[in-house]
Amino acid sequence: MRTYNLFSRKASPDLVCAVPEDHPVPSFVNARWEFAGRVTDRSRFACPFNHDAAEVSVQFNGFYLFQRAGALHEEVAVAQSRPDSAARTCASRLSTTSAGAELIDA
Repeated sequence: MRTYNLFSRKASPDLVCAVPEDHPVPSFVNARWEFAGRVTDRSRFACPFNHDAAEVSVQFNGFYLFQRAGALHEEVAVAQSRPDSAARTCASRLSTTSAGAELIDA
């Protein structure tokens, strides 16, 4: 599993660029962006971060650019302190989401 460094745009914090730690940071990530954390495995951010989409995007672009779903910001904070609780919340949300819909966040 890859480790991703996350950068969010200062003016639009919901816009996030995930860059594998063994890849160079894209040139558009400049002073208008700030380091927003790190994603290291599926269990810690089981719901908010889409590892499969990130892997595909990195193959083509070298980074994964996505927008956070505002309602999930609190779940990310919970995931950092209590991963099991966040995983239960995520599973609950996914079970009530319509088929084929996907929640993506960082």
